[in-house]
Amino acid sequence: MKRGLASLLLALLALLLITPSCCGENEQIGSYTPMETPSPSAQPVTVGFYPVSVYQVDMTASRYYLDAFVWFDWTGPLDPLSSLKLT
Repeated sequence: MKRGLASLLLALLALLLITPSCCGENEQIGSYTPMETPSPSAQPVTVGFYPVSVYQVDMTASRYYLDAFVWFDWTGPLDPLSSLKLT
């Protein structure tokens, strides 16, 4: 089991390193400016990502399929899943 997981992680790392970037060296898509101070109503949400398998790897098209689990952990009345959008 550990050997299979290690192989999967190495394959995923290789894909991330080999896949060409979508942007030129000086080109930036979008921007992100962090808030200096979070809103008083902000609540922490922990997000986890667990890759299960990578398959149908096509290096020429820079395309692959990935099965994974994404999990969320939070306390309080906040429901982050009510506004979750995956694309």
